[in-house]
Amino acid sequence: MWDYLHLGPTFHCVGAGILNLRPYVGLFASWTYVLANLQKLYGGTYTEHNLLLSGTHTHSAPGGFMMDLLYDISILGFLQETFDAYVDGITMVYSPYQRPSVSNTSQSHGDLDFLTGGLETLKRVKEGDFEKNTRRGRIFINMGEVEGANINRSPTAYENNPETERRKYASNVDKTLVQLRFDSSEGQPLGALHWFAVHPTSMNNTNVFISSDNVGLASLLFEQRVEPGSLPGKVTHVTPLSLCREGSFVAGFASSNLGDVSPNTRGPRCEKSGLECDVSSSTCSRNEHCFSSGPGEDMVSSTRIIAEKLLDKALVNGCLPAMGYSFAAGTTDGPGAFTFKQGTKTTNPFWNVVRNFLAAPRLEDEECQGSKPILLETGRLKFPYSWQPSIVSTQLAVLGDVAIACVPGEFTTMAGRRLRDAVSEAFTQKLHHVVVAGLCNTYSSYITTKEEYDVQRYEGASTIFGPHTLQIYLEQYARLAEAIVTGFPVEPGPDPPVFSKRLLSFITPVIFDNPKFRYDYGDVLLHPPRQATPGDKVTARFVSYFLFRMLEIQYKIVLQTPLVIVYLTADDEKIEVRISAWFEWIRTHKTLGTSEALITWQIPPDVVPGDYRIGHFGDYKYIFGGVYPYSGFTRTFKASCGPAGTSGSGFKSQ
Repeated sequence: MWDYLHLGPTFHCVGAGILNLRPYVGLFASWTYVLANLQKLYGGTYTEHNLLLSGTHTHSAPGGFMMDLLYDISILGFLQETFDAYVDGITMVYSPYQRPSVSNTSQSHGDLDFLTGGLETLKRVKEGDFEKNTRRGRIFINMGEVEGANINRSPTAYENNPETERRKYASNVDKTLVQLRFDSSEGQPLGALHWFAVHPTSMNNTNVFISSDNVGLASLLFEQRVEPGSLPGKVTHVTPLSLCREGSFVAGFASSNLGDVSPNTRGPRCEKSGLECDVSSSTCSRNEHCFSSGPGEDMVSSTRIIAEKLLDKALVNGCLPAMGYSFAAGTTDGPGAFTFKQGTKTTNPFWNVVRNFLAAPRLEDEECQGSKPILLETGRLKFPYSWQPSIVSTQLAVLGDVAIACVPGEFTTMAGRRLRDAVSEAFTQKLHHVVVAGLCNTYSSYITTKEEYDVQRYEGASTIFGPHTLQIYLEQYARLAEAIVTGFPVEPGPDPPVFSKRLLSFITPVIFDNPKFRYDYGDVLLHPPRQATPGDKVTARFVSYFLFRMLEIQYKIVLQTPLVIVYLTADDEKIEVRISAWFEWIRTHKTLGTSEALITWQIPPDVVPGDYRIGHFGDYKYIFGGVYPYSGFTRTFKASCGPAGTSGSGFKSQ
């Protein structure tokens, strides 16, 4: 839990032009000046103890701001305009007011006053304005592995590290992306910061254009995905040409331990011959340079590929509920209808028309669901009420050293294993076992791993919240575990809607029951044979009622069943036997309202020899009103331990 979060924009929109001032480009020498500006604005709120400026580190941004000769000499020295733009832009991130201007800092590095009207305006900040630009909320940490986005560009140097140390790690680069997500107290996403070990050098040193490279593009794509149609940054000056709509969500991808890590995953090759470079010296035998490239065909496509890989791991948001085509194919336990097949990843024009008649998915829905072709856009179907839940319950209970993860759906094998691991890792104490309790509290179809989802079999097509559903659950249950460990209270979250007064039912109501002509309820139409042995199936048929009547009498469902097997002792005492029997209800005439009940019991090998009767009971509805109980029993038959299969199935009542 955190008290306040201030997230400012990273771009500034003025008129119809966009100036890229992402403050994570290079802030090292700027830090002192930014801090001084902030202290003039907000007093002691920001100090060297709480101000951290981390560089994204692109090789394609304006230079000349480092104030160290070696780092600035490549562009012929220090450039005041670049330095002022960075300091000015970063300071503005923390100010809700008009863009301040920094005076000529090259004349005196200690003189950081704003031009006339800038600082004086900001000094008139009323008490409480700072609070207006801050939000109370929460910070969440997430981690995930990103494959195919980085390689070690100095592998021989890495191999010179102690073998015992290298054995601890599966790769010679770190593949873990770490995310800090910032949400308001109401659950509104405000921003996300990420750290991943990769150089932003997809645009290599032959590039002459300004670019924030792969991590900058990942930030832009993230913000556009969260807020489609908005431009990053905030409008600081409105003119008739201003077409910018500021975004409230900020995404950043910052540097981690990327010193020897390259995004050019094809590895180094000689630029003309295409031969492999010398591993130790990174040189070519001919008069050509050694370059790394990939994974795309050129720098631009490589930049986008790496950015999308980062985005795919970072953007683990859920989607509106939707069912895929393979959902209609059913499973091998129960195949579906028509010509639907499991593993379907494309749509069909005919079924798309049917789908769109109900509710057509939007472009963002299709993008969010990824490899799932949408057959039913249930998240947008609201008539007559919701078709699938958008709010589900999550619950975690601990009994001693056993944790019970109460999940609102059907987890696949690997999804359940990952959930157990996530819960176990979140507890400081060692757990004996983590139980995955499925279909708990509510139901939201299936939950697969991302890898299973991409195959789009029945379970993946029925993972309604999209490819990242499992990851969201893993994070949620890890938070619940953390709350248990720390004793920190968990906010209940939103309540699901209640539709009890709007529910539809097309089930024909029970008007009345009627016994068979010349019979009464509970009368036996077919008796069991006189003798039965293990393996025999004894059958009894009764005059019954409309079985749906039982659903109207709740205690009948909870406490009783409509059949009973009674064992008769030598003293004529009746003992109910808990057995496994088949109960089949048959509606013999819809108009007349007559029904029958067929009960079949297969004599078990360990049957207690003796006399038995089969009983049936229920409650019929009289045509002139009222519900009345009834019961009936067969005649006595003897079950013995003799040879199996020597008896008949039953005798009709005369």
